[in-house]
Amino acid sequence: MSKNSTLFPVKLRSTSVTVLAWLFIALFGFFAFIGVLYLRMGFLDNRNGDLETGLESLLISVFILITSIGLFKRCNWARWCSIGIIVLFIMSNLWVIFAASNDPWGILFLPFLIPFTALSVLLGWFITKLLSAPIKKEFGAD
Repeated sequence: MSKNSTLFPVKLRSTSVTVLAWLFIALFGFFAFIGVLYLRMGFLDNRNGDLETGLESLLISVFILITSIGLFKRCNWARWCSIGIIVLFIMSNLWVIFAASNDPWGILFLPFLIPFTALSVLLGWFITKLLSAPIKKEFGAD
């Protein structure tokens, strides 16, 4: 009996979603770790203004970390949360690009326009992948 029979069903997983999930897990896991360290240092120094900023960034990092784990496990709610997170990130990139173009010293920001634009295009491609029919089927969202 071969391994591909009905005893051992092979569930195909898309590589792009797996790579995106692992990138988010690694990046935002690190950010959450740094946020915990930042809060610990803030509690020691008693800086109240910095504690609020550190707590906000920690909560955002933990939310994205939980979402990326759900994306790796192929939960449909995580797919929608990931699409929302990516849309917000692209909009913030566009806001930075347009703000720099209106700045008289925006010429200093010019070397960053190409990476910001390339990252936005790449993330837009991930959105189209997450909204495609095979990925919807993989997540159980017919």
